[in-house]
Amino acid sequence: MDKLDYIEADDYYDMGCQWRMEREWEKAISCFKHVIELNKFFIYAYIDLASVYARQGNYHDAVTVLKKAVKLDPGFHLLHYNIAKYYYRHGEMPAALKSIEAAINLNDMELYERVRGLILKKLHS
Repeated sequence: MDKLDYIEADDYYDMGCQWRMEREWEKAISCFKHVIELNKFFIYAYIDLASVYARQGNYHDAVTVLKKAVKLDPGFHLLHYNIAKYYYRHGEMPAALKSIEAAINLNDMELYERVRGLILKKLHS
């Protein structure tokens, strides 16, 4: 990957963020996908692409995108947290619990502990 690809990826990422703010979902998706094609290690492009899918109610694709990012950066707790969040929203509590526990194992944030409590409450209700 040459320097121009990094610059182009950064520019497309900015455009994707702008399209997302304007609720132009398909344009945002296109931009974030292009970023990933240019630089597969641009982890925040995966996170933002997943957030657009989730905004559309497409939690399956959101989780799929984030799982690809986890393969590239398994130690990034925010990826596991977001996977847990989208599983939770889709009603998949056992998978949400597994993902939030992975996030907690990487970074024991109070937020993650609270989310774990919500998931457990939902599982036992």
